[in-house]
Amino acid sequence: MKKNIRYIFFILFVMLCGFFFSSCSTQANKYSVQSLTITPAKVTLFATQSQQFTCTATYGDGTTRAFSPTWSVSNDAIGEITVNGLYTAADVLIETKGAIVTTYQDITAISDVTVLPDEAIAYPATGTKEATPEEPTPEPASTPVFPKSFSISGNKILDSDGDEFVFRGVNIMDPAWMTESYYNKINDAYFSALASWNVNIIRIPIHPSGYTYYGKTEYLKILDSILALAKKYEIYAIIDFHSIGFPPSGTYMYLEDSSVPWGKGQSIYAYTDQSMKDFWRDIAEHYKDDNRVVFYELFNEPTYGTGFSDSQSWGQWKSKAEELVDIIRGYDSDAKIIVSGILWSYDLSYVLANPVNRQNIVYGTHPYPNQSKSYDEAFGALKATSPVFATEFGFDPNADGQHYQADTSYGNEVINYLENKKISWTVWHFSPVWYPALLLDWNSTYTPTTSGQLFKGYLRKNND
Repeated sequence: MKKNIRYIFFILFVMLCGFFFSSCSTQANKYSVQSLTITPAKVTLFATQSQQFTCTATYGDGTTRAFSPTWSVSNDAIGEITVNGLYTAADVLIETKGAIVTTYQDITAISDVTVLPDEAIAYPATGTKEATPEEPTPEPASTPVFPKSFSISGNKILDSDGDEFVFRGVNIMDPAWMTESYYNKINDAYFSALASWNVNIIRIPIHPSGYTYYGKTEYLKILDSILALAKKYEIYAIIDFHSIGFPPSGTYMYLEDSSVPWGKGQSIYAYTDQSMKDFWRDIAEHYKDDNRVVFYELFNEPTYGTGFSDSQSWGQWKSKAEELVDIIRGYDSDAKIIVSGILWSYDLSYVLANPVNRQNIVYGTHPYPNQSKSYDEAFGALKATSPVFATEFGFDPNADGQHYQADTSYGNEVINYLENKKISWTVWHFSPVWYPALLLDWNSTYTPTTSGQLFKGYLRKNND
């Protein structure tokens, strides 16, 4: 009898264990990923077009949720895809097929991709170009067009759909400093970080000393590589002749940078009237048909004419600016050109009575903290009649001296003012080495400073 009772208890114990482990297994399966689905499931694109892919996971309990898998392409011939699922088609010459692949553990999903050459032209075996009317051209996926074209109308910057467009972004390093020999930031990690901040434009400051050191041919190659990475993330650009001084008299601020050969024993801002004109000839000729470059900014920070009133200084700078505009328009007749104010680019108050006598002009301002004139007086009133772009500003609570020193109340104030006026803006500076800096370090997370955190929040919020 005792033996039978022990046997019965043993059977019950085995059954309870089975139920327990079965329950645990069921619970585990409930929260495990069972399958992945890619959207869109199939796509046809033209060469160099982009498509955002998303992934949905189905779990053991039947629910579905957005999911972040590992993204890849089946072969490099169809293009490349970012860690966030943004696919860019390769610049193919013939129709090319492949797939977007997502994986998670041992689960895989694919989306079929067909890439067509521009204008859907087929290349027969003979090597001659012939249209193939017997096969209808597939419609490309509906994707945002990049780059769009922009125009100036009254006080607005308009996109190709005729809508007012507000640019929001950051200043990056001068490409000369970004090369492999120095900070080595002409890479996907840097531009992926920019994209994660949701910038839609970068201001590229080009110091005359660096441009002279590399020379036209080599520097334009460097600049082209910057713009190629920017295009991958659909980021537009301003090209800025980055000097501080007064162009009508050819003066410039003296600042050395012994870390680079073009800054040893000479000012990084050094230029001549001829070198400035040659620079704009080179740039305008090279980028005249390139919509990625939306604006040319003639001169970073005009100061003032010694012995002249501020209004006279503006008149002198305006005349020199018109001369430079005419040089650019000789190569790029549709160029959108930024002419900055005097007094380190802050003051545009004299434009109302004496505007630049050329078309497609945007006025630039640098609303750093602790200015003597109000925003309304310096540039806000001008926005009622002309487009204005705040191409450089920022702050650092720990800065020495009043030029950059401010706290987050300044940052909130200036952004809210610009947004209310629909004034485009690019803050200074996406690095930990040029101040006021947006970054604390160069590590993989690109840790923001106090100002960086604030401006990053506005970029992510307003550039939806």
